Amino acid sequence: MPRGRVVLLALACALGLRLWLVHRAEVISVDGVQYLEVAQLLRAGAWQRALRSFYPPGYPLAIAAVEPLAGGWERAGLAVSVAAGTLAVAPLAGIARLVGLDGVALAAALLGLALAPYPARYAADVRSEALYGLLLLAAVWAAAAALARSRRTAPMLGGLAIGLAYLVRPEGLLLVLPLGGGLAAARRGRAAAALALVAAVVAAPYVLYLRADTGRWIVSRKAANVLSLGIRAGSGEGVVVSQGDSDRTGLVAVVRANPRAFAKKLLVDSGRTFAAFADCLFVAYVPFLLVGFVRVRRRAPAVGRLLHAVTWFYVALFALTYVDRRFYAGLVGPAMVWCGDGFAWLWERLARRGRAAQLGAAAALAALAVGKALGASEAAAWVRELGGEIAREGGPRQAIAARDLRVAYYAGGRTVEVPFPIDGAHLAALLDGGAGWLVVLDGDLAPDGAATLARRAVRVRRVPLSKGRTADLYRLPAPP
Repeated sequence: MPRGRVVLLALACALGLRLWLVHRAEVISVDGVQYLEVAQLLRAGAWQRALRSFYPPGYPLAIAAVEPLAGGWERAGLAVSVAAGTLAVAPLAGIARLVGLDGVALAAALLGLALAPYPARYAADVRSEALYGLLLLAAVWAAAAALARSRRTAPMLGGLAIGLAYLVRPEGLLLVLPLGGGLAAARRGRAAAALALVAAVVAAPYVLYLRADTGRWIVSRKAANVLSLGIRAGSGEGVVVSQGDSDRTGLVAVVRANPRAFAKKLLVDSGRTFAAFADCLFVAYVPFLLVGFVRVRRRAPAVGRLLHAVTWFYVALFALTYVDRRFYAGLVGPAMVWCGDGFAWLWERLARRGRAAQLGAAAALAALAVGKALGASEAAAWVRELGGEIAREGGPRQAIAARDLRVAYYAGGRTVEVPFPIDGAHLAALLDGGAGWLVVLDGDLAPDGAATLARRAVRVRRVPLSKGRTADLYRLPAPP
């Protein structure tokens, strides 16, 4: 099949899978609620409030730009994610061309990305992963083109992609290290300098804003919070830095607060990071990845080294900070170069058994990937159910105390911040006019809080969750 048709087929498969996942989705993600809040602030011209968000502005800016065409904020977020997740096929095709993939290897690489389960799921939600993955692939393609000297403007395009990736996810700025380092190691010093300079120019306004707003040189408000979450997840110890305090807390301070927990986290996550990468890639792809390491090294050693530099740099970075499957979604695209070449190896081995065996293997792998993408996901319909109940009973703009921001989103109200588990003192403040509604899950109430709630409020709804857990909705009495 001609290269152009392969690209179009992969684009069609990517779009079709993501649209189907959007169609069957239950609820928006928790992060998505916050992204939409920032996008609405940007549209309203409240730039100061928007830029003080915990999240960087790139993805909300894209949502704000698309919303007039999409006809709704959540639709706009989904449109950006679906479009980005689909278009990621294009820079991957460019990388594959520079590596020399064609025929079955090219088709396997592009269709592998189109059908990869977790990138497809993340691209069917209001999340930043798909847009970031597109920009990461664009940056890698530009750096690979600079290595091949196939495009004079490639280093500048790579720097632009890195700067934009940083505005979507903070770790995007660190692409300068593996890509710039790869160019410099290949004696493409001017290209490395141009890439780094353009990336710095694009990133500078937001970095300077953070400096002016916080009084500190930081590149992200998220760093301390993410690192502390990683320490807690990896070691079971340590205090999590809140989102509000994150931009005032240094990374060194987080480590110094509990060096033993950080050391334990490094020990545990040095293995977990590879498992998370394999999980996000899709375990059925891993054998082809390993075979592809050898074949791509022989085929295009310089670009192969660049792909290794990007992939393992981030695998190590997440081991140092926070291991979460979502974080590895951007690495699936570059890894498809290896996976595609690895599948071509299998195709060649099956040739002696005939075309039916070859097509059967391809169909089985595609079915596994699509089945995984369409498989069970987080059961969170309860947030829409309880939010709808509040909207029906209490009207708009209700004050709601809930651990999950999506309850207030679906109620059309606002979330009241309260520390969980809620003790008696904080519950008394809610009961005295702090909120009109309270949603609690198992473990959300301290013993004295539970006793106070039993005396002064009545449960109006209980929704069963998985594993015998429940979500309870309370209407709080109006203050006297």
